[in-house]
Amino acid sequence: MAINFSISRLIETGDSVGCNDFQTNQLQGDVAGLGSSTDLDGDIIWYIDADTNYEVDINDFGIPNSVEQVGHGIPDTKILLPDPVFDWSGTGVGPVPSEGIFMPMLGVEFTQISATRIKITIYLHPTSAGGRNITGPIFEMPNNDVSVNLSITGCAVPLSPRVALRLVNENPDDLDTNFVVGSKLAGNLGVDESLTNEILVDGLVPQANAGELIGTYTVSAKAGNRFLSEPNLNLSTKEFSVKPKLTKDENGNAVSKSFEIYKK
Repeated sequence: MAINFSISRLIETGDSVGCNDFQTNQLQGDVAGLGSSTDLDGDIIWYIDADTNYEVDINDFGIPNSVEQVGHGIPDTKILLPDPVFDWSGTGVGPVPSEGIFMPMLGVEFTQISATRIKITIYLHPTSAGGRNITGPIFEMPNNDVSVNLSITGCAVPLSPRVALRLVNENPDDLDTNFVVGSKLAGNLGVDESLTNEILVDGLVPQANAGELIGTYTVSAKAGNRFLSEPNLNLSTKEFSVKPKLTKDENGNAVSKSFEIYKK
């Protein structure tokens, strides 16, 4: 059962579907191909779409008894192949899996289209395009029905909440400020320090990173100066927790104070 997402199939021109969109009517002798003019679709496309207020990530989805094909140059894409330790073609060599990428499927590709959509491509035809290295026999429709199950594991997660911070330096003549994003969220948050006395931080924090360090805001006295009183960071929301740290020079003068900001 799909958890907070749905799966649909892309119906292309010339497709003849059966009782549902996941069944296709084919004639004996139809041969799978990758072009639009072929009689049998060799790269069937499905979509995983997140439910409202949820998102999906290719790293959260998989197929049992498969291995990832590494080394390809396709961005935002994960390619899974049948694990070679299993007997997929009935040769009697190796254990027989109960689920996975069975013939005539040769490989399955997951591509991140957006935060709420993943494109799945099921190959019935080998391809080396983009370094995919998907190999195996080209599927030809026999004189009997062909039915195969594809088990996809994974689930959608709640949408990443937006983080927006406006950090104001009320005394820019005497104080310098800077903001460094936490290492685990470096690709999620943007920092704008173009204004004289403001730093703007904006981005999305995935639910998996709740509790992680958003970043460190540092307030420093100008060179040769010290704090007469410690600066404070007052946030207008309770969404964050703050851990302050005071830095003193060799004479014991307070010269800098950092504030680690965490998303609750």
